[in-house]
Amino acid sequence: MIKSIISLYCNKLIQNSILYFGLTLVGKIIPFLIIPYMTDFLTPDQFGLAATYIMYISFFLLIIGFELNRYVDVNYFKDSEEEFSRNLSTVISVVFLSSAMILVITILSTCFINFSAISALWICLIPAAVFLKFINILNINLLRNEDNVKLYGVFSIFEMLTYSFLSLLLAWIYHQWTSKGA
Repeated sequence: MIKSIISLYCNKLIQNSILYFGLTLVGKIIPFLIIPYMTDFLTPDQFGLAATYIMYISFFLLIIGFELNRYVDVNYFKDSEEEFSRNLSTVISVVFLSSAMILVITILSTCFINFSAISALWICLIPAAVFLKFINILNINLLRNEDNVKLYGVFSIFEMLTYSFLSLLLAWIYHQWTSKGA
């Protein structure tokens, strides 16, 4: 019984599964842990505004990215290296062009639409943020497909730490800006 448990743990699939689970768990816990700090700086209205902005980014990620990262995942194992490289370049180009097109539409629409009190500058930054997030998602997925657990972990944790740090920094800046006006 103990030998079978030890041999099961020595299985590379099980080891990698445990590592991926742990890294994913840490990545999901980090944003949860910063909520108390965010609520110290932001009023409920401001916190709701931040949540709305994050929702806009998620929505635009779907529109701009076309879920092409799934296409890359599927074809990673099916295509030859040359064909995969060509397809990956095409996917990145399509997402870049769709980001540029959405940026133009967003700039034009800010003249006519009030985006829940979020400034037009922040709305116009969404397509660039989405493009960068898409590239990071592609990178993390490729590292997972290559079975490179260490780099996958580094990029996953770095992504969550970066988003958390930027959230705290922006909350602090917003708090400083609004407290001076009061």
